[in-house]
Amino acid sequence: MFRFIHVSDTHLGARPYGLIERERDFYDAFRWVIDRALELRVDAVLHAGDMFHSSTPRPLTYIYAIRELRRVVDANVRFIVAPGNHELPKAEGLGSPIRVLEDLGLAMAPRDPGRPYVVELEGTSVIVFSEWASDYIGRVDPASLARSKLRVGLAHVALCDALAEAEGVPLERCSGPRRIHSSTVRGGYSYVALGDIHTPWDHRVPGAPPMVYPGSTEYLDVDEYRRNNSRYVYLVELGENGLVRAERLRVEVVRPWIIIEGGYREVLEGIERVRRTAGKEPVVYVKVKGTMDQSRRRSIVSRLDALRAESTILYYNLVVEERGEPRRVYTPQPLSLESMLEKLLERCGESSRREASSLLTTLLGNPRDREVASGLARALEERWDLVECINRAFREVTLR
Repeated sequence: MFRFIHVSDTHLGARPYGLIERERDFYDAFRWVIDRALELRVDAVLHAGDMFHSSTPRPLTYIYAIRELRRVVDANVRFIVAPGNHELPKAEGLGSPIRVLEDLGLAMAPRDPGRPYVVELEGTSVIVFSEWASDYIGRVDPASLARSKLRVGLAHVALCDALAEAEGVPLERCSGPRRIHSSTVRGGYSYVALGDIHTPWDHRVPGAPPMVYPGSTEYLDVDEYRRNNSRYVYLVELGENGLVRAERLRVEVVRPWIIIEGGYREVLEGIERVRRTAGKEPVVYVKVKGTMDQSRRRSIVSRLDALRAESTILYYNLVVEERGEPRRVYTPQPLSLESMLEKLLERCGESSRREASSLLTTLLGNPRDREVASGLARALEERWDLVECINRAFREVTLR
């Protein structure tokens, strides 16, 4: 029995709306995937591409990825990647973050992204196709590439019919040398693990290998949430005769979204129903249909800003739709320094949070004032609860 987790499109390093909280959401989802892989004691994790959001990730993104993959290696689990368009080099001479992980012994991936790469694992061949080599999956017999009877295709490719069914992209817009149809994927695979399309798609028809997109592990935007309000990975088991099980596992740490749409009154009522809940604060998408004057806009924005200031919501987008067309989009103003510090220190007790926030606000507003700095030092000498509060908060910001 060969058991593996099939995951794709984790987009480590993505930062929707420029928010560090949203960047951490993608790290949280990746950690959840690794936790499940170790808990289920799988033989491998197969990543179907766009592991990273950029081919030049920030140092913090590498830190999170390396930390999680070390856990995988320590458990003797293989981590195999089909590099996607986001992480492949954008110009000759530039490297790829996947190559860095491979050189560190943390991942297995094609050395030449333009050609298929085969990993032989305990009676199963994993045939890897990066985005640059994805056309091979439709034109090369897998038996000519691998020696094992059980074969898994791991590819970063957008199948045209999958795009049409999962995301509503018209077939005529699907073109180019690496855009193929599920019917042209060669037979001989026990399972085809796909990545690139962010909406789950599970294709099983007689006479063809199972072809699966688990979808992305977090939402980049509201359209992804509209198409499917859950995120998944797959637990796959292969036996002597082929596929035994391919089970969806719901990612449990995804940030929630709230969509509020309608006329002015309906939107106000929807906003009033938003309440603080346990877990992550939601992203709120608001669409007002019909003309909205400045006073009504201010009324809605002030309510949304209040929810954000009190940490009931993380962020919002306000769209005004006139005559069926979105006309204007409003996004939040940056939080005040004091509000940001209170949010940073939110895990401290009520009294400690407010005092620490006030002290830091004063210091940051007067960074060269020795008297202010001395006053802060004296206050911290007398209040170790404030020291611990600030220390804990900044440890979590640096690396959770």
